[in-house]
Amino acid sequence: MNTVLNKMKNKSAQDILKEYGTGKKIPVDIVSIAENIGIKLHSVNFETLEETDAFKERTEQEDFILGAASTDEDSVTILYSNRFPTNKGYEHISEAVREENLKRRQRLTIAHEIGHCCLHMKEGDYHVEFRTDLRNNDKDNEKEANIFAGELLIPENMVRDIYSLCSRADVKPTIPLLATLFRVSKSAMTARIKHLKKSPESFLYEG
Repeated sequence: MNTVLNKMKNKSAQDILKEYGTGKKIPVDIVSIAENIGIKLHSVNFETLEETDAFKERTEQEDFILGAASTDEDSVTILYSNRFPTNKGYEHISEAVREENLKRRQRLTIAHEIGHCCLHMKEGDYHVEFRTDLRNNDKDNEKEANIFAGELLIPENMVRDIYSLCSRADVKPTIPLLATLFRVSKSAMTARIKHLKKSPESFLYEG
């Protein structure tokens, strides 16, 4: 029996934060959470894998591999890409900004794969994440893992605290500000706020 996967099975992001988190520190320490669960993490370059027959066609269609999760009889492993963005729009960005963008994407990839492990994966399963999967994927499993990742990296109670602080300081909690505080991409932050505004249980609900 895979004891690591078994203790993650059917857990919500809130459950994971409560059982394996590091308190209300912002940004959420996703690496420590994974290690507390017992997940093995590895930063890798997927270029060789992308050129194999098994993945070449998908790579041509969906850009590069972001990460992967695999399970066997006694472990859970998450791999995340160490590749800097090379697509149009990054040519004139400084090395420091590129490094930070990569780190934010890696954090999201780890959280996303933890979501798959909790919600979808069984012993012996593996999952490979391509770059487009986190931006525009209509598969139910991907939507669920995206929501899970948002809840894990951007907990509602922490968002509430930030809004309260901003209100007292007369500062507008903009998407760029929130993205920087939670160390996620602006697109991930936008998606999370939109999701909170749709939930009747959320303090941001606009129904």
